[in-house]
Amino acid sequence: MADYLDKWPSKRGPISKIRPSDGCGKDAVPSAVERWYDFPEFGGYLGNVGITLPGSSQQAFPRIHRSIRLKTRSGSSSEGEIMAWSLSGRGLEICNCKTFCPCWLTPDVQPDEGWCGAVFALECSEGVSDKGADLAGLKFAMLAEWPGNFHHGDGKARLYIDPAAGAEQQAAIRAIFEGEVEGPVPALWSAVISEWLPPSITEIDINWERNTVAIPNVGETTMTALTDGSGNPVHMHNSVSQVAIGVDRLNLMAVEGPSWADPDLREWKAADGVNFEFAWTN
Repeated sequence: MADYLDKWPSKRGPISKIRPSDGCGKDAVPSAVERWYDFPEFGGYLGNVGITLPGSSQQAFPRIHRSIRLKTRSGSSSEGEIMAWSLSGRGLEICNCKTFCPCWLTPDVQPDEGWCGAVFALECSEGVSDKGADLAGLKFAMLAEWPGNFHHGDGKARLYIDPAAGAEQQAAIRAIFEGEVEGPVPALWSAVISEWLPPSITEIDINWERNTVAIPNVGETTMTALTDGSGNPVHMHNSVSQVAIGVDRLNLMAVEGPSWADPDLREWKAADGVNFEFAWTN
């Protein structure tokens, strides 16, 4: 599928140029991808995931909103402040689905718990904003919940930022994840998160050798790579959500550990996970 992204006629240019103001509100993951690439030209089949689009992606994926109007922290309406930024590094995602999380694959399947609880934890090897903030070396995480498949939105989330981040760095991370700047990641979270809780400045421990993540008084998980009979890691490419968020390869992981809990979010126990490398920019 990645090969075809370079060949499909693009309506707005590369998918990395998705802007929050051009997002699609709820059902944003498939709709945002559809707005940039003419899936019918490809015959309506998405990569190796096996999602067949009947005639057009518009028929397959309901579209509730065609645009996003962002709110700045002052409360005024904005189309999104233009800010040059980039982030690259390693990340992981853990959720409460007992089988592999369907939100990576399709909006048509509900999580097996009936709702979705998830944590994304990221460590930046390189990163910069045009406001003088060096983002290299930062760790941060997002704990979130959705009433169903996250494609349909109405999520609630909180950012956790390591105290090593200064005020400018904290502001840059918030702007990227809370949708105040351009790019595919801000567009995605703006569309599927309807309520952002105040951020928490707290230690975040990510150990890539042991595949562990821990946030004090919030949660911790140990991950083990899934392998085939020959010991090769199991991974996935080209799912709908991977394309939308700009992650090429997901490494599938088994997980164990106590529950994740935040006073303002539902408690849940980790049941599956992935890790990945990312390189994001606007």
